[in-house]
Amino acid sequence: KGWVEQGEVLGHRAVGGFVSHCGWNTVTEAAMRGVRLLAWPRHGDQRLNAWVVERSGLGVWPREWSWEGDGALVGGEEIGRRVRELMCSAGGGAATAVKRVQEEAGKAAGAGGSSCRALEEWVAKLTRAPA
Repeated sequence: KGWVEQGEVLGHRAVGGFVSHCGWNTVTEAAMRGVRLLAWPRHGDQRLNAWVVERSGLGVWPREWSWEGDGALVGGEEIGRRVRELMCSAGGGAATAVKRVQEEAGKAAGAGGSSCRALEEWVAKLTRAPA
């Protein structure tokens, strides 16, 4: 197999956390599977998505990590420390938050859920004949 779908990776029972740039697809796939994220956004909507990840309890966002080329290299020890922090905090309140996010994401994406309804409404608007 030349390519593995990210959803398959996130859905594997061995995956408990994931370092991500926080593209919206990754965030939603992680939420649907109950996988915590270590957010490392770069640009565009990724910072907003990282904020959502942090605020919802789906993961953590070390804001001091940068992609801006300011010469500050994030070393392997720092990344390892943050991964351990993410994984070790997965119990207790963090586990409850991730489970809640997973359940809410499932409701929203399921039949009749808010995401499903919004998509149906959008498609209906696109397919209406012009007046």
